[in-house]
Amino acid sequence: MTYARRGIRLVGNPVPIVVAANAGALAVFQVSNWAQQIGAKTVILKRLFAWNNGAGNTVIHIGTGAAGAIVDTFPPLYTITNLNAGFVELEVPEVEFSVDIMAWCVAVPVTIQVEVEELS
Repeated sequence: MTYARRGIRLVGNPVPIVVAANAGALAVFQVSNWAQQIGAKTVILKRLFAWNNGAGNTVIHIGTGAAGAIVDTFPPLYTITNLNAGFVELEVPEVEFSVDIMAWCVAVPVTIQVEVEELS
């Protein structure tokens, strides 16, 4: 398969997760699939940055779906209270997304920012 734009890196905006549990899930990166587009656009999560401002350690879940029904796409990521966490390519499984990348946390507040590689 040939990817015309493979290797284009995109950085999402920092997204503050302020509601704990699956019901508080927010999109940390929105894949733009518009009606006139031919084929689906896909991205691979390459890096994830998290700022844990909560009162305790927390677990970050990354997945797809709607808030309250997020399905994890790879293992949970653990962060320590009041510290920054940077997960790079070697630590993040290579998962291809064709829909929005969602995140939720066990304890809040946590701010999450992702970097993705656009495939098509």
